[in-house]
Amino acid sequence: MNIVFDDGLRMDDEYREALAPLLPIGNAPLRLDSSTAKTDGTPSSDEGFVFITHLPVDVLKYHSLFFENHKDAPQWFFVLLNKNDHGITDLRNAARKHDLKNPVLFHAINIGAFESAVNDIVNTKQITKGKVLLFSKHKKTWTNDLARILFDDDSKYEIMDSVNMADTDSETLLLCGEKITDFKGLELPSNMEPYFVFKFKGELQHYINPSTLISEIAEYHHMTTERVESRLYFIDIESEIWLADTNKTTGDDAVADGILIWDCFGLPASRAEYTEANIKTVAYRGHKNMERLMEIL
Repeated sequence: MNIVFDDGLRMDDEYREALAPLLPIGNAPLRLDSSTAKTDGTPSSDEGFVFITHLPVDVLKYHSLFFENHKDAPQWFFVLLNKNDHGITDLRNAARKHDLKNPVLFHAINIGAFESAVNDIVNTKQITKGKVLLFSKHKKTWTNDLARILFDDDSKYEIMDSVNMADTDSETLLLCGEKITDFKGLELPSNMEPYFVFKFKGELQHYINPSTLISEIAEYHHMTTERVESRLYFIDIESEIWLADTNKTTGDDAVADGILIWDCFGLPASRAEYTEANIKTVAYRGHKNMERLMEIL
């Protein structure tokens, strides 16, 4: 874990002693330089950050540059040492603005609160950089298919549902569902902002006109509709599997494998429309969505 002191931060001996459980023996915290927005040592790119600050004014330009330069870190802990708690809101907004991953914020008003924050950080499972959690409200067999499409190594992901949910060391959360209710009534892993993966074949209208889906997800997860839209991915598992099998090219193969062709109203097309050209058009349209999803992993 990278421990970083903000420029100008001064800590009494009792605070430094309380910080010891977070520091490997012989190591000292890094210090952020306000003139360069860089630390006085090189942070580990695979580890998270613990950023300790008084934040007497606001999140300043050098803070923003520091956050932006390290936004690929798998997790962030912010510890605000200040009697006033307004800085918590500023830090939370900065974390959102710079898409910092898995942020946790602590307001340490005194030494007792600081010791508690350090203890919580020490006992929080460290995130494995690049690992992804595929999470669904109810167990879905297609999440296994999705994982095999996205990853070539089982160690890069884990699959859970609301029944077998456990602590996770995953960096990224893909919340998977097939209807609006699949994205509601959930207790998600703490501080993981989800990406929304919608397998749309059973709810074509949400794919054709996603405004209702987006607005309801936004309301439930306390996000703006613009943010939900930017984090929403429509996927077509059947078409992706069909594309990978070069032996299947006929309309009968496509129908048997669950390929669906529809018109502009979302109504299923007739069997006569299942030509090789039309099947490929549908399949490659779905593949573009899958490629978008792969870009964030």
